[in-house]
Amino acid sequence: MVELLTRNGTDVRIMSAEGDTAIELALRIGSQETADIFKKARAEQIAREEAAKAEAKQ
Repeated sequence: MVELLTRNGTDVRIMSAEGDTAIELALRIGSQETADIFKKARAEQIAREEAAKAEAKQ
């Protein structure tokens, strides 16, 4: 389910009302595998945004 959400563009940087990210919540409940999926998705999101910014400057 987590992979489905991240493949479809869920922004994993959004924070809960308490200020926790999805990565922090996954780690808190002991799910390293889920945290790793979120970390990969976050890195991909940042890379896409940076590429879009670079393209916009051209």
